Order: sequence, then C-alpha cells, then structure tokens
Amino acid sequence: MAWLKLDDQIFLNRKVARCDPETKLLYIVGLAYCANQLTDGEIPEDVLPLLAGMAGLDKQNAKQSAGKLLEVCLWVTTPDGWQIPDYLEYNPSREQVEHNRNVRSQSGRAGGKAKAQQNAKQNAKQNPSKSLPPTPSPSPSERDGGLASPPARVDSPMPENDPEFSAAISKLEQARIGSMTGGALLELSALWPDLSNGRRAWIDDAIRVAQANKAKSPVYALRVLASAIQNNERPGQVPERKPGKRGGTTSAELDAIFGVDIHGNPV
Repeated sequence: MAWLKLDDQIFLNRKVARCDPETKLLYIVGLAYCANQLTDGEIPEDVLPLLAGMAGLDKQNAKQSAGKLLEVCLWVTTPDGWQIPDYLEYNPSREQVEHNRNVRSQSGRAGGKAKAQQNAKQNAKQNPSKSLPPTPSPSPSERDGGLASPPARVDSPMPENDPEFSAAISKLEQARIGSMTGGALLELSALWPDLSNGRRAWIDDAIRVAQANKAKSPVYALRVLASAIQNNERPGQVPERKPGKRGGTTSAELDAIFGVDIHGNPV
C-alpha cells in the first residue's frame, strides 16, 4: 500500500478554490490514483472513465472537470494524457517507494530470523530434554516479505468504448449486491482480457452466486469470476452458507475459496 500526502490547507489553495466541487473531487481522486498505481503524477487519458467512476461522475462531467483542471494549471497536458505538475514535490517517486519496500522486506526477514533463533535458544535452555528443529516454519510475515499484497495494477487500457464492458458494469450495478467502487472497476478491467470465447456470459453466473450468498459488494462476484477463470470452469452453484460445520459449507470456507467476504473485504 502506498500513501498519498495531502496538505491540510489544500482547499485554501487559490487554484483549488477556483474549482467547483466535482472538479475538486476529480483532482483528489487523480492524486489517489497516482499514489496507488505509482505513476509519478502521470494520468493516462484512457484512465479518465475509471477516475470518473471512483469520483461518482459521469463521463461528460469528468471531461469538463478535466478541462477545468487544465485551465487552473492543476493538470497539464502530456502526449498520453495529463500530468500533475507538483506531484513529486509532495509525494515519493515510484523508485523511492519500491526501494523502501525492498528495504523493509529485507529488514523484516532479517529481524524475523534473528527472533526465531533467539526463541529457539531460549526454548532449548528451558526444555533441554526436548529435541527442537533448528528453525521454526516461516511466519506469514516472513512468507510475504513483511509487506501486504501490493494493489492490483491496470496494465491494459480501460475498455471504455467497449459496449459489452459498459453492459457488464450495468449488470453488476443492478444486481443489488452493492455499488461499483473504484476497486471493483479495477478488478473488472483486469479480468476483461480473459473474458473472451464465450466467458463473458460467466458474469451472470458469478452475479447469481454472489446473490445466493447475500454478498454486499460486487467485488465478491468478481472474485468468484476470477476463481472460475483460474480453474477454467464456469461459475456454478455454490453450496448454501451454513452457520456451523454440520452439513454444507461454512461462511469462512466460502470466504477462503473466493478470497473475499460478502462485504468485499479481503480474507
């Protein structure tokens, strides 16, 4: 996870003060996107529909707000889209973030090994008759390098002109399993290239599975879809949630299958 730095007097800035509420929101969402995707302040033009979705704006209003940001010089035009001019004055570069992650990862591994060896020696003194393995099995923090999983990256352009992509978003929004957030749009965009050769019909199946399990976020349906793509099997009927172990699959087991709970939170 990368953090965004925002001045607590941002709304007193003369450039920001000249913007309407929707333009201010698009500006802040753009900052968050750059921090999350480590773009060093660059915003590709084809990402604007994603930013609009994250800000709750329609495409036309987002384009107007982008024009206003150019007018007040909070954004500048580049060959591929836009750039936030002073982004790197207040936020670390991609190179700095990745370097810091690597340093923390190495420090975490070294610290974990030292602590494990210290604990093993202490246990050996307290229990001399017991034979202990030289090192314990790796802890989750060691296996993960001491870092949380990085955010999903969008390496392919947002298929904004694909009517089937727009239809898929509408299906998920109308499924009554929660609203489409920026994170959900990112996941759908990442899955879209794999939804070919008849697989786009799987979206309906994933929605039905999410509804059957009373999901509260479209992310649940998208994780069902991702699991189906990985296994190359069309999403089927998932066993009904049971409060306990007696008969059926428990809620915890279903969450573990799809990597997300009914609210869309990772597990």
